Amino acid sequence: MSDKMQVILVLALVFALLVAVFAISNAEKVNIKFFGAVYTVSQAIVTLGRRSSEPL
Repeated sequence: MSDKMQVILVLALVFALLVAVFAISNAEKVNIKFFGAVYTVSQAIVTLGRRSSEPL
């Protein structure tokens, strides 16, 4: 592997670790009301979903 690939791999692993820590720290359940239906989901999923849809 080249040095550039190793750096990219390490950065990807660090990012994955940060995402895992974030998800564990925000594991509490929240209620989402959507078109009259109520869903109970993890706060981490709601936040990550909102963040991933921002560029749209």
